[in-house]
Amino acid sequence: MIWVVAKSRGQSPDRLWHAPEDGPFRIEAGLFSGRWMREATEAEVIEATGQSPEQAGGAKDMAAMSDDELRAHYETVLGEKPHHAMKRETMIERVTERLNAD
Repeated sequence: MIWVVAKSRGQSPDRLWHAPEDGPFRIEAGLFSGRWMREATEAEVIEATGQSPEQAGGAKDMAAMSDDELRAHYETVLGEKPHHAMKRETMIERVTERLNAD
C-alpha cells in the first residue's frame, strides 16, 4: 500500500472518488494511476494524519486478514455477526459496500 494524492478528480478501483483537495489516501501499489494521481510526500501524510506514513499505514487490508480477524471486522462495521458459512469474498464485499455508503 502506498500513499497517493489525486492530481485531478478520479475514481479508484474501490469505487471511491478522490479530488486534489481531499488530501492523501492509501491504495495498493499495483492500482496506482499516473494519469490522475501522484505519490504523496511525507509532509502531506503527516499534515493529514498527524503521523508518519509508516505509522499512519497501520490499517490492514481485508484480503490479508485471517478468517477470525475478518469476521471481527465484519461484526464491527456492520453491527452483526456474519453467517457461519459466509464466504470471505462476500464479507469483504459487504464491508466495502457499507464503508463506501457514506
